[in-house]
Amino acid sequence: PILFTQKDALPAITRQEISRLAPTGQASESQVLVVGGAGLVSDAVMREIERLGFSVSRIGTDDILDTAEKVDKFLVYQGYIYHLALKRDIVIFPVELREESIVPSSWVAHWDASVLFTRKDGLPEETARAIRGRATPPDVFIIGGEAVVSSKVESELRALPIDELERIGGAT
Repeated sequence: PILFTQKDALPAITRQEISRLAPTGQASESQVLVVGGAGLVSDAVMREIERLGFSVSRIGTDDILDTAEKVDKFLVYQGYIYHLALKRDIVIFPVELREESIVPSSWVAHWDASVLFTRKDGLPEETARAIRGRATPPDVFIIGGEAVVSSKVESELRALPIDELERIGGAT
């Protein structure tokens, strides 16, 4: 499950849900994974989770592109370790609209896909590196019309080792 927190304090509802879920840490060295750097989720939140009796570790930095690449690498690695889907799809969101990408993130998690980001007129190196690092070429889905993700990005993606590329988007 994907849970949300404030930067410097764990909301009561999130604290209750972590306790209710009682994560085992089966897929990682820690029971709870914090996504993002200390500038996004402070060490105080991590200590609060530890006080609940859970081990916690951090994936990523304060940079969303770097963090998305690191999370993708972690998820792909876990898939290989636990013999899950060897082909993990990638959903590309415009980094300028990253707040909107939170909404479908749980859907993407159940779909066994990773979320990576692009700029409107150019594919970031972190995203290209994540795609090139795959042992199995992924299917890639661009979220958004050409007003938010240009056809130049589509061309850059087609030059990478991908299986299929599809755009899901419209005028708005």
